[in-house]
Amino acid sequence: MAKKREFGEGPLYTITNIVFWFVMCNLYVIVCILPFVLYVILTLMTDDPLQSFKDTALILYLLSLFIGPALAACYSTMGKFIRENDLNVTKDYFKYYKINFKQSFIIWGLQMTFDFLIYINLSFYSQLAIGVYIRPVIITIGVLFNALALVSLPILSRFYFSIKDLLKCAFYYGVKRFYVTISVIALFIIAVFALAYISQLILCIFSIFSYLVMMLFRPIVSDIEKNIKKA
Repeated sequence: MAKKREFGEGPLYTITNIVFWFVMCNLYVIVCILPFVLYVILTLMTDDPLQSFKDTALILYLLSLFIGPALAACYSTMGKFIRENDLNVTKDYFKYYKINFKQSFIIWGLQMTFDFLIYINLSFYSQLAIGVYIRPVIITIGVLFNALALVSLPILSRFYFSIKDLLKCAFYYGVKRFYVTISVIALFIIAVFALAYISQLILCIFSIFSYLVMMLFRPIVSDIEKNIKKA
C-alpha cells in the first residue's frame, strides 16, 4: 500500500511555493525601487517619452541609484534558493538587502555615475565632427565598465570583499569566464527588451533574471569558495 503523503510534500505544493517566492521577491524589488518605477511609467505616458527621458536625465540617474541594492538582494535570495531549495522570502530578501546595501549602492552608484557621464559626453560629441571618431571609443569603454559592474553584483551577493578586491575579482572572473560575462549581458538586454514589449513581465522579470544569473555564476561561486578555503 502506497504511503500517504503529508500536506506540503506534493509537487503541486512545491511548485506553488516556488511561484510564490519568485513573485514576492520580485515585488520586494519593485517596492525598493518604486520611485524609479513610477518615474518610468509616468515618463512613458508623455507624448514624447524619449525626449522626456533626455530632459530629465538627472532625475533618472538619481532614482536609478537604488536599483543596485534591490537587485543585489534579489541575487542573494535566488542564490539561497539555488543552494537550499527553500526560502523564507520576506526575511531573506530584507536581510540580504540590509547586509549588501552599502557595497551594492557604491558599485551600482559608480556604474550609474559613469553611465551618466557617458551620456553627457555622447551628447556633447554628437554635435562635433570629431564625434564620429570619439563616440565609438566612449561607447566601448561604457560597455566594458558596465560588464564589470554586472559581474560584480552577483559576486557581492554571495561573498564579502572590499570594494577594491571585489572589482579585482570581478575583472578576473569576467575575463576568465568570459562566456558568463557575455551571457549575463545578453540576459540583461533580453530582459530590457522583453519588459519594453510585454509590460506585464514586471511582475516576475527581476526574480527570473536574478535566478538565471545566479545559475550562470555557479562555477564562479564554486571557484571562489575553493580559493577561500585554500587561503
